[in-house]
Amino acid sequence: MTKTIIYSIFILTFLKLSIAFCEEKPQQIITLITPDETINTGEIITIPVEYSVSNGDNRLNGLGIAILYDSSVLEYIDLKNYLELSIVDNPTFFVNISKESIHYIEDNDPNTDSLIKIAWYGMFSGGWPNVQLPVRLLDISFKVKYQNKVNTRINIHFTSTSAGFIGQSNTPEIMLNKILHGDCNNNNVIDMQDSLILLRLVGFE
Repeated sequence: MTKTIIYSIFILTFLKLSIAFCEEKPQQIITLITPDETINTGEIITIPVEYSVSNGDNRLNGLGIAILYDSSVLEYIDLKNYLELSIVDNPTFFVNISKESIHYIEDNDPNTDSLIKIAWYGMFSGGWPNVQLPVRLLDISFKVKYQNKVNTRINIHFTSTSAGFIGQSNTPEIMLNKILHGDCNNNNVIDMQDSLILLRLVGFE
């Protein structure tokens, strides 16, 4: 009888722990709002970065993210309109860092090679961000370089989240126009297919 009771207690405890383990943790959510239209080479694009929380809690400890991108396609311009709460709770920035130089940054994307690290800490402002959600954290601007790709992605890696929370983000794709060019200063050449198209355009068959 005693063994049966002990066994029943063990099973109930195991089930409770399993249910608790399987419960989904609340999320700190980052959304990159990228343009729907195709972007031309040489254009500057500004991408708003928005923040929300799955359970609506707007008084957490803070958040740290890394924005990863392909520097052969995008040239970092600046960060602006960032969310600031007080002198001591302003975000910290580290820009144009090589992904290879930070061994623990991993977004499982071999195309990204550079990153921008940003962190907010809400130690002195009554919880972070302590404003209505969702809220815009900042705008990040890139210039599209001369290249032959038709798309590129920007990824988010969470370097820190509040206790008990996990990070969740989108991985938007930016569509690019492949244009004809022969800019020797940028080591770009017109490939054979583009050359044939160009000849047809000027009247040669």
